[in-house]
Amino acid sequence: MKKLFLMVLVLFVFVNCANAYNYRKVTDDDRIVAALKVLEDTNSQETLERIFNNSAKHPVQIIFYDLGMISYEYKNHFATVSDDNFGDVYIIIHTAYRNAPKEALAALIAHEAVHLAYPTENIDNEVKATSAEALQWSKCLAKYPNLKFDSTNLLIARLNGLVEIYNTAGAEGIDKKITSNPFYAEHFSN
Repeated sequence: MKKLFLMVLVLFVFVNCANAYNYRKVTDDDRIVAALKVLEDTNSQETLERIFNNSAKHPVQIIFYDLGMISYEYKNHFATVSDDNFGDVYIIIHTAYRNAPKEALAALIAHEAVHLAYPTENIDNEVKATSAEALQWSKCLAKYPNLKFDSTNLLIARLNGLVEIYNTAGAEGIDKKITSNPFYAEHFSN
């Protein structure tokens, strides 16, 4: 019996170490690792698969960076997906949200992971990504009901708003929100 217990314990430690190692393949940042663990804890396998399966094509890195340094039009964005001249793909979360709750970061990562799977920029894919973000935030709110999120925080307020829209009107409500946003109207009309 002791041998069985020891084998299970060793297997458990090995699996947890393997997961931590995989997270370190896509980021060196402990805040992002914590967000990836939230995705795992909320059974968001599809998001994790989009990140790690894409790594076979082009290495994906998740980083914090001031998006205004990339382009002025992105200075107020929460996150984006970009690539470099070497084909490396980045999920970039605005540095302004570095101290956001790990659950909020997980929702942003869920959004951007959809763009890894559907890289064509159009309204439909933005609706899919924003819906995934709302669903991930809903999972976090359901799993961690005792967390007190600060609704005065711009990111948290946005996520709460997305969940409210999604819960009342579904993807159609998200579609209306996206199509009425001036950035997307201009960005997708070109």
